[in-house]
Amino acid sequence: MVEVEAERGQQVIIALDCGRLMTAPAGDLDKLDHSVNAALMLAWVAQAYGDRVGMMTFDDRVTNFIKPERGAIQLRRITEALYAIKPEYVEPDFGHAMTHLALRVGRRSMVVMLTDVQDPEASRELVAHALRLAARHLVLVVAMSDPAVISARDDPIDNTSRAYEWAAAEEFVASRRESFELLRRGGVLGLDVVAGKLSPALVERYLELKERALL
Repeated sequence: MVEVEAERGQQVIIALDCGRLMTAPAGDLDKLDHSVNAALMLAWVAQAYGDRVGMMTFDDRVTNFIKPERGAIQLRRITEALYAIKPEYVEPDFGHAMTHLALRVGRRSMVVMLTDVQDPEASRELVAHALRLAARHLVLVVAMSDPAVISARDDPIDNTSRAYEWAAAEEFVASRRESFELLRRGGVLGLDVVAGKLSPALVERYLELKERALL
């Protein structure tokens, strides 16, 4: 765990995509369940470090917005909202969600967007609106790698069928990497991590950014 002595009283907004792709399995849970767990842990840690924490959930519309505050009541508010989440089998509207957030959060904040990242074409709207939001805020796009895809890429190739599996997995991983590179070049931070390690990895990145005084 990063040791950090950083300025207190910053703002963290957790933006959680509840659309179709977040229903995909990633290990023992689906991506949305992993994201809910990570959001809860981040909210708790950020509050412990004296930051104000807010939350937004969205699919093709904004389903909940909790303005950033401190305290036990705020943590309970966020926890109750997260446990009430239901995924929708629709495409997320990143433009509507990011505009909604920008209109309600004027102060520079860390915006943690828990979503799914695919190839550059499929992620075009996500990239465009994340870059626009990064003009005012510190934006971190967080996505989970499917353990099955990582295994297909990394396991030994011992037959023709495995060779096809490896090629498909490698192409998928490379296309995701390209999308994250587009985000990085536009000033958006990225975190791509195996689903089972999401919560500790997200907290570690938050503390790292606090230590570097980027927040």
